Amino acid sequence: MDDCSILLALALVALIVYLVLRADPSVFALFTSDSRSAFSGDTLPSGGIMVAGDSIKSTNGKYTFSVETSRRAVLRDPQGRRRWATPEVGGSGSLKLSLSKDGRLELTGGRGSRLWAPGAAENPGARLKVADDGKIKLLNRDGQIFWKAP
Repeated sequence: MDDCSILLALALVALIVYLVLRADPSVFALFTSDSRSAFSGDTLPSGGIMVAGDSIKSTNGKYTFSVETSRRAVLRDPQGRRRWATPEVGGSGSLKLSLSKDGRLELTGGRGSRLWAPGAAENPGARLKVADDGKIKLLNRDGQIFWKAP
């Protein structure tokens, strides 16, 4: 294989990667050491992670749940008013909200220290949903609510 063929092959691979990432940016998570899971719409799936600046919205688009740079997770109403929030956690560094595969929701700091958790029991396969009624709900595999706020 000559140099021209190698360059052409590399350009083709780069184009394919570009097109795949353009179509679905969450694919990039497969190629990073970050265990951050892709999420969209109104749900954070089991194993999902949100960091400062990430948000999910209710299906009707009225309510937004986000991890804010103010060092808390916040649910906001259509006017942007805070409807519910975790306590503001001190310190600096990265902050993430994760829903583990065993169903534990927790806000953790940069070194993995738990800063907040709702106290709900483990529930493997759980997902967090921002509902159209303005509540955040943890649902089990069968869709039954086992924790909600407010």
